[in-house]
Amino acid sequence: MKIRNLTILAVALLFGGVACADLEIENPNAPDAERALAEPGDLESLISGSFNSWWAGQSFFSGHRMSLSTTAFEHSAWPANEGMVAFSALPRAAPNNSTAWDFYSNLAHPWEQSYEAVATARQGFVSLDDVELSPTREARARAFSKFVMGLGHGTVALLYDQGQIFDETVPADDIGAPVPYDQVMDAALGHLAEAAQIASQNDFELPSSWMSREMTSQELAEWAHAFRAHFRVAVARSPEERQAVDWQAVLADIEASGGTSKRMDVVSGGTFAFGALTNMNAPLWSQNNYHYTGMADQSGGYQDWIAQSPGDRLPFVVVTPDLRFPQGETLAEQRQGHEDNDCPNIGLYWSVIGCGGLANESLGAHHQQAARGTWRWSNYRLYRYDGWLTTGTRSHAEISATQLRLLEAEAHYNMGNVQAAVDLIDETRMTNGGLGTAAENADCVPRLPDGTCGDVFETLKWEWRAETTHKGFGNYFFSARGWGDLPEGTFLHHPIPARDAQLLGVPVQSYGGVGGPEAAPVSNYGF
Repeated sequence: MKIRNLTILAVALLFGGVACADLEIENPNAPDAERALAEPGDLESLISGSFNSWWAGQSFFSGHRMSLSTTAFEHSAWPANEGMVAFSALPRAAPNNSTAWDFYSNLAHPWEQSYEAVATARQGFVSLDDVELSPTREARARAFSKFVMGLGHGTVALLYDQGQIFDETVPADDIGAPVPYDQVMDAALGHLAEAAQIASQNDFELPSSWMSREMTSQELAEWAHAFRAHFRVAVARSPEERQAVDWQAVLADIEASGGTSKRMDVVSGGTFAFGALTNMNAPLWSQNNYHYTGMADQSGGYQDWIAQSPGDRLPFVVVTPDLRFPQGETLAEQRQGHEDNDCPNIGLYWSVIGCGGLANESLGAHHQQAARGTWRWSNYRLYRYDGWLTTGTRSHAEISATQLRLLEAEAHYNMGNVQAAVDLIDETRMTNGGLGTAAENADCVPRLPDGTCGDVFETLKWEWRAETTHKGFGNYFFSARGWGDLPEGTFLHHPIPARDAQLLGVPVQSYGGVGGPEAAPVSNYGF
């Protein structure tokens, strides 16, 4: 199938439009596009705006970040906003891939914004041959265009079963049929490699308006390598695919990334705002979900909880030696001093609701709408971002140093170097968690649903869940998918969103649901 005689405008509209882009120039897809992009500053404005189009797909309140999080048990909320309930319901049902569905925009938003970014970056890249720029500015524009094309294609490959490869090698009026996600990911990795190569061979500075903060060419190269490492692993749809990852290549990319957090400055109300993370940590919306983190418990409460049908599960007290959780044998002990907003037993990351930075919260307010699942209710919430919520300047690690370290640990584990993996796991397990070495798991954290103590690989997964909560788009979802931990019937990925499928002339499909197509089997934990 070919789509012929499309203008660049039609391509942009096909992939979600350009209405959200803040490009500060005339629409480059209009008939006078050649004149509009003739000035270096105009072309650079076009290219620099492409990253924010991609970022909007990750960060907007109306996107998929919050609902992916609840689907993967990263956090829990009973309010139904933005599909947080619909996508995560138990038993799992297939999301309705229809433009009439209330939460269609959540399913489609990453697709639309990713291709908006890709189309903009591509147009900028192909226009560079017609504009006179200094060698330094041209290198910067080429590296950045490639970087954004890599991000856009990579995001589509993570979340959808197929997509289109749309770059400078593809004529705008002769776009081929969609290809499977692995081919889209190959294209993404290639673009990121080119971005890293161009950036590392040149010396330039990115203004803060391009990616929220000033950045050197070497930093841009490191960002590209960090995303290559992340994408290589996160794209897996099953344990078999995840184990078959080229782990040596992952290690090489992590080393080239510098192993540091890739931070943005997401100032509230600014160009790079972060509505999704703000709301995921807001009162009533930020309960801790017991499905995974309940494995910290040593009292047997988790095993009793998970043995109940979802409709009968009620909050229990997590009694654990892991210092990231509040300490004490009872909820009263864990809330000790709450009347004075003291809570001396508060954990490093989690607190009893009502303790921590948002101490005026009501525990009872979190336990409403029983029909949406009492299994969503919890005694705890992540308070790690409470200080972040109350400041005007917000630094956010879209890829954290911890994530890279634990990907390195997983690489070593899968390559048979278990001790190297243990050493990396223990860096936070022993310091932040106050636990013994992962090699022995004498603390029995995690304690699995069947009551047994997790092995080294389970301790690695535990550290990932404890240390990377709310860091990165879909990180809990993509890791649980690749490890085989998603509950039965969860969509493994989405089909092409209905509006774009109709324009492309391909069938409109829906994935997921127990027994449905492209759905997760029963999880490793029996969910």
